[in-house]
This record gives sequence, C-alpha cells and structure tokens, in this order.
Amino acid sequence: RILSYGTAIMKCRPIIDEHGTAVGDLIGQMSTEDIKNAIEDENENSTSSKLLKAVSASCKSLGHTKEAAQQARRRCFALQDHFGMHSLFVTITIDDECSFRVRLYPYADGNGEGVPLPPLDSSEAECIADLTLRKRVRRKYPGACSLEFQSAMQIALECLFGWDPGRQKGKRGIFGKMEAYCRADEEQGRSTLHAHWLVWIQNFGHLRRLMFAEDEKTQKIARASYIAYINKVMSAAQCEFE
Repeated sequence: RILSYGTAIMKCRPIIDEHGTAVGDLIGQMSTEDIKNAIEDENENSTSSKLLKAVSASCKSLGHTKEAAQQARRRCFALQDHFGMHSLFVTITIDDECSFRVRLYPYADGNGEGVPLPPLDSSEAECIADLTLRKRVRRKYPGACSLEFQSAMQIALECLFGWDPGRQKGKRGIFGKMEAYCRADEEQGRSTLHAHWLVWIQNFGHLRRLMFAEDEKTQKIARASYIAYINKVMSAAQCEFE
C-alpha cells in the first residue's frame, strides 16, 4: 500500500460480467481506437466501459497533503483553460449546531429508539441547555459534522445546481444550466467546514464577451442582460409571498 502512493499499481477484477468473461480475453481483442471510444462512451453497459471500470490505478495523492493540493489546483486550471473564466463564485456554509442530524449520528442506538426531538414548547433555559449540548457534540464528534457537510453539498449540487453526477452533465438549476464546476472545502476559524465553488454556466461566457463588443448597441443589450441575471441569482428572496 505504501508503494502505491509513489507508483501506479494496476488492479483489476479478473471477471467483469456474469458470463465469466476474463479481462485478459477482452484486452487482447481491443485496439487503441476501442479504448478512445470507451473513454467518450456514455453507455455504461458497453463492453469497453465495463473493462475500464474493472481496471484502475492506485496512484492518487493522500488527502490534505501538498501533492493533493497541487493536483486539485491543476484540475481547476484545466477547467479554466477549457471553459474560460468561471461564471460565478459561490460559497456555502452550514451551521452544524443547528442540525439535529449532527447529534443523531453519534447517539443513535441500534435498538430503534433513536434520539428524541426537542419539544417545541421548551423554555428558554432548556433551549440554552440544548444549544450547549449541540456545541459539545460538534466538538467531540467532528466526523458527524463531516457527514452532514457532505450530505448538504450533495443536495446543493444535485438539487440546487442541477448537476447529474452519474452522467456528469448539468440541467437547469438555480443559476441556469451548469456546464462544469470546481469545489474546494476549507475549515473556518471555528473548525467547521465550508465550500467554495467555481461554477460555469452555459452561455455566460458569450454574454460576457458581448459586453465588450465593438457595437455600442450590442454592449448595452448585453450589459442589461448581465445585470438582470445577476439581480436574479444574487438575491435573498426565494419567491414572492402574498
């Protein structure tokens, strides 16, 4: 395992389907063109896709190391080179002390009783005591906070941003149709996690270029569209209430 951190060790399952097909048999029949097509193939049930899933290389950097940071930085620069300047910079912070699940994860027992919800008619002293308990749980069980954070980031990515992790494609979300994203997780001063996102939105780069067009009329229309979009997505109001 130590060697795998310095060199790429190839690992594969010897059998890749229910018919007992061996990996070696398929490798001997595949050409370079087949491998290229497999990388671009979206059909997960194809033979080439199954082969690529069966073979993997253990050569990733350890988390929270200088090497891992450099690798993440290269990926971010690659996205900037391919898609251009990002459209939006988004920061998401969750409050661990306000999440009941943070307390549920470490204290939920296996007999099905779980952890009771605090009553809605609690007194002020009971609310303060409950807050003190939540603070203590957050410091004692950082793993529970990490699980809650990852869950919140998944909800934001799939439900709010409209990204499909399986197909690696975006659909229309709260910012529009997302083409790509890059996320960096950091610790705050109180040792809680928050995430910084670089988001690329479809047609945003084209709109940005039109704001500097030679035609003055095109500039005005593009800038008006840009301002309208920013006012729409950078708003604290989710909807209009009657």
